Amino acid sequence: MQDVFPSETEAKKLIKTPKMYTGFENHHFPPNGEEINIPLVSEFGNTDFILDIESKRLTLHGYKYQQRVYKNIILVRVDLGPKPHWNLGRVFVPGPHIHVYKEGYHDKIVNADFKIPKCAGLKIHKNQTSV
Repeated sequence: MQDVFPSETEAKKLIKTPKMYTGFENHHFPPNGEEINIPLVSEFGNTDFILDIESKRLTLHGYKYQQRVYKNIILVRVDLGPKPHWNLGRVFVPGPHIHVYKEGYHDKIVNADFKIPKCAGLKIHKNQTSV
């Protein structure tokens, strides 16, 4: 199956879309070197999302939180931890940072100005099992 990449306008809508967890399983923060993938659904049930939480093995306090749509398109990725690296355009990224989907670049560009709207659209309802 060919990947369908959203336009930047569609990606912004998807990021802001309220999402909920409808499962019954309680999820625990993953141990060092492991990852959990939590299925989410849009408020009206027409779009599926995945919340990934990964605990890095070799870095102290290295965590990754990302929100995916269409199974493999990363909309928002929050990288926490001390791993500095060079971003596209030879921009140095010194530590914790946020990647936001950009048409043509996917999640490869760090966006220092982006503010996560209401936890990237994740809404936990009181009558649902908490994530």
